[in-house]
Amino acid sequence: MKTRKFTLLLMYFLLANGLFAQFWLKQNIDFALPSLGYEIRIVDDANAWSWGRGGAFSSGSWDQSYLDYSFGRTTDGGENWSSGTFPFNGTEGDLTSMAATSAAKAWVSFVDFSTYESTIYTTNNGGTSWVEANIQVGANWVDNIHFFDNDNGVIIADPASNEFNIWTTANGGDTWQKVSNANIPNATDNDEYGVQGVFATQGDKIWFNTYNNRVYYSEDKGKAWEVWDAPQGAIGLGLQMTSDEEGNVYLAVINFNTGRYQFFRRKNSQSEWTNITPPDNNKFIYFTSIPGTGKLIQLNNSDTKTRISSDRGDSWMVVDSVDASRKNFVFFKDAVTGYAFSAVTASGTKEILKYSGSPLSGLLSSVILDVELTTYPNPVSTTVNVKMKSNTYNDYWILINDLDGNLVYKKEYAHINRIDEQVNTENLPSGVYTITVCNSKGAMSKKILKI
Repeated sequence: MKTRKFTLLLMYFLLANGLFAQFWLKQNIDFALPSLGYEIRIVDDANAWSWGRGGAFSSGSWDQSYLDYSFGRTTDGGENWSSGTFPFNGTEGDLTSMAATSAAKAWVSFVDFSTYESTIYTTNNGGTSWVEANIQVGANWVDNIHFFDNDNGVIIADPASNEFNIWTTANGGDTWQKVSNANIPNATDNDEYGVQGVFATQGDKIWFNTYNNRVYYSEDKGKAWEVWDAPQGAIGLGLQMTSDEEGNVYLAVINFNTGRYQFFRRKNSQSEWTNITPPDNNKFIYFTSIPGTGKLIQLNNSDTKTRISSDRGDSWMVVDSVDASRKNFVFFKDAVTGYAFSAVTASGTKEILKYSGSPLSGLLSSVILDVELTTYPNPVSTTVNVKMKSNTYNDYWILINDLDGNLVYKKEYAHINRIDEQVNTENLPSGVYTITVCNSKGAMSKKILKI
């Protein structure tokens, strides 16, 4: 029987992730009860939902309570948040997943620890009231709920008799149909649980990971399923998953004994996983794709660096190494809409951080910046001149990275339309470097040779 052990193991990683503070605007969420924020479900530019688990702060960490849960909701793009509680509060159990389709409608799954039965709750009035949904899940631990659109959704629960339990709806959750066992490959055994909260979607496709690191996937909104074998050489448990517009699926596997992670990529059309683990794979990472950009963003709790990838994880570019504000989960809808939970305090998670649309937006987008950019001399020995001219005023960055993506120089500018910078390169090793100028609209890069 699955227990709350997974959630407790996850807490170390939740409290360890960091992201650069200057990209975020603090907004008060003030959960109805002291809570640790877990998930943020972004519906659109204006609407998002979140939830947190109750407890108390003790010895520098959050001592979780499985009796109290709160939710938060915004309808104005994260400027203001309202909060409420759930009808199952007071019953010991686990809120395992949340989905939302509008400002008014959301779903959560709750597992009662006394019976290990799951119940699906829904609201149609922005959380003013919650009712049991029209589906009997029974003694099946629900791992994930997801809606592809207003009408089509899927519920994924752990196996019984070696069969995963999956339901779909095509009418916004008014009725649900259980997927035939014939359409779902067997679990290896009843202990091959789904990993709670670890799934990825792209269009009609959905993937979820299991405790054996096998990945189940569906191309038709959950009606029929296939399964991939675990990545060869994977050691540990896959705790992060995302996908991109090209259909690539990314899985991060954490080894609890060493604290190191492995990073894998695969497409539905491919027969095996590709190991794209970078050499600096210490500790746990949080990563996600940025929809609409073809980019990945990665945070690593062993250092303060934040990295982005433009080539499906084959290489990473460091864009900042500031760690002034701790974060928990981070979620993006696109290059300009994103949220994160602030670090837990003695009063729980008090703030949600709204992504500010800084020059990082330009790096995350695929837009080439409309500016005049010149860099000289090339090759360079001691000093490189970076000149930029734009027709509009904006906040800008200059980044210089080596071929391995390491950040060797960064400078930030506020509300300018010209840059005339001389950068000392005398102490840089010989080699090729990329100079990037970016603002919130896009980015432009030039290569130089240091001799």
